[in-house]
Amino acid sequence: MRVLLVIFVLLTSGLPAVAQPVQPGLHWKVDHSPFRLQFFDKGRPLIGQAAGRMSYTLADGSTHSLTNIVRTEGSTYVVATDEAARTAQVSVQRTPRGVRVEWRLTPASDVVQVHETLTGDDAEHFLGGGANFIYTDLRHRVLLNKAFFTGASTLGRCNKSGMPSPFFLSSRGYAVFPETDAIGRIAFPNAVDDPPHCSSTPPPCPVELGQPDRTQLCFKTNKLDYEIYSGGPSQVVSAYSARAGLPKLPPVRQFALTHWRDTVADQATVVDDVNQLLDRGIPLATEWIDNPWEISTKLPGRARTAGTPATGR
Repeated sequence: MRVLLVIFVLLTSGLPAVAQPVQPGLHWKVDHSPFRLQFFDKGRPLIGQAAGRMSYTLADGSTHSLTNIVRTEGSTYVVATDEAARTAQVSVQRTPRGVRVEWRLTPASDVVQVHETLTGDDAEHFLGGGANFIYTDLRHRVLLNKAFFTGASTLGRCNKSGMPSPFFLSSRGYAVFPETDAIGRIAFPNAVDDPPHCSSTPPPCPVELGQPDRTQLCFKTNKLDYEIYSGGPSQVVSAYSARAGLPKLPPVRQFALTHWRDTVADQATVVDDVNQLLDRGIPLATEWIDNPWEISTKLPGRARTAGTPATGR
């Protein structure tokens, strides 16, 4: 009984840090003032929140921060903010995959962006982000979490993607999965951004560039859930897939032969393409007719005149 009383006093006395019981796998420590979470794997530091770096932005453009723990309800921490009438509830729990963090603001009205800054360093290398056109190693990069078509003219300059994902893994042996479909950005330590014309309209979620000691999350929403995994690439990807799900297999037809012709003179050309393949016993599933989806500039006598609108396929 005396031991339980001592533990209770320590938990409620406002000491700067209280550690969760060390268990195999991930565990965490919480600082009370200011509120901060740090995550460990079997005692090895993995990643943590930068002190005082959980914040949110209101519709009026003002940004506010989470401050100190008001009370603890199990593994949910009720945290004050620098607004007297608003608090945050930050829930942390172990899962079979790792650790899950969920934070909500009460009230959530007028909150348009949430910001989370995690520890990092300039020596880290990162993978993830979904399908990126330019970079494999995301060190020093900013990820845009928004499905975006990048045309051929900017394909080599803008790291935008039609298939983004906020999931990323670090060479330090951890991964983070912000579970959100909200538009946002992730900036890794010492990040440099894409050229301004690539992501400035509408204004993207704000991040600070050139910061060597942090990974920044910013999403245009009023809440944030994320999971932290530990281990090598295969382990953390398996944990992520267990939560996000595996990609669906494409239809069998997609693996069949597609024949593509860039410029088509007339219908007879297309029919001849198909017949040439079939006569040689080559199975064909799709004949892709590309140009002229607009008036072609590649055929004699068919040059497009100025002001002539292009037609859709």
